[in-house]
Amino acid sequence: MKFSFDQITELVEMSLEEDSFSKDITSRLLVDKNFIANVSIISKSEGILSGIDLLEFVFHKVDPNIVLIKKYSDGDKINKSDIIATLNGSLISILSAERTALNFIQRMTGISTITSEYVKLISNYNTKIFDTRKTVPGHRILDKYAVFIGGGVNHRKNLSDGILIKDTHIDHLKSKGYSVEKIIDKIKLSNRSNLKIEIEVESLEDAISAAKSQVDIIMLDNMEINLLKETVKKVRDISNTILIEVSGGVNKQNVRSISETGVDIISIGSLTHSVISHDFSLKFSK
Repeated sequence: MKFSFDQITELVEMSLEEDSFSKDITSRLLVDKNFIANVSIISKSEGILSGIDLLEFVFHKVDPNIVLIKKYSDGDKINKSDIIATLNGSLISILSAERTALNFIQRMTGISTITSEYVKLISNYNTKIFDTRKTVPGHRILDKYAVFIGGGVNHRKNLSDGILIKDTHIDHLKSKGYSVEKIIDKIKLSNRSNLKIEIEVESLEDAISAAKSQVDIIMLDNMEINLLKETVKKVRDISNTILIEVSGGVNKQNVRSISETGVDIISIGSLTHSVISHDFSLKFSK
C-alpha cells in the first residue's frame, strides 16, 4: 500500500497548527533567527522504520529550505543509537516542526515494528497478518501504510471497501426471524458490485451455515483454540475455497497456535489501536 502526500497534506497542516508551530515563543526568544544548525534524528531502540518520507514532508511544510538527508528507508531495521536522518537549516524552523514530525514517525514505526514481530512469529505458516479499521481518526492511511511496511496486509480501508456482515448485523436480523443462510442470501441478491462477502461468526453452527452458503470469507471471532480447530476442519470439509479469518484475543503468545490450525488470515486490531510508539530523539550534530 502506498499513499500520496496529497492525501495527507490536510492532516499534516492541521497537526502543525495544533502545535502552533509558527508561534514557538521559547525558540524565538532564545535562538538567533539566522542561526543554522546541524541536527540528527536518532532511534532509541530497535524497530522497523516507517514514515521517513513523511518526516521530510513535515519539516519542509515549516521551512522548505531545511535539508534533510535520509540514512535509512521505510522497511529497514533500525537499532538503538542509529541516526535515521540528518537536518541542516534554521534552528527555529527545525525546533518548530520537531514534535509534529517525530509524532508521526514514532507512531508509524511503532506500528510497523509490532506488525513485523507478528509476521515473524508465523513465518513458517501460510497465514497472513491483517490489520483492521481500529485506527486513529484521520490517520488511517498512515496506520495501514505502516502495517504494510511491517509485512502485514491491509483489510478493508473503509465501509465501502467490502461486505462484512458483523455480529451486530446478524443479531439485528436474527431478531427479525432471519437465519444465517437467509442473511447471506439477502446480501447476495443486493450485491450488484460483486464485492467479496465476509461474515463474522462466533459459533460452529453459524460457521457451517456460512460455509454451506458459499461466502468468500468466514471470520471466526474470539474462539478458543479447540473450538477453532474443530470449526476450521468442518469448514474445510465443506469448501476448500473459502478463506478463514480469525479475530479477537490474538496476542504474541497464541498467534502461532492459531496459525497451526490452518487459518488463512489473522486480523489484529491492537496493531493500530494499542500501539507503543517508537522513541526517537533530535540531537545536535558535532
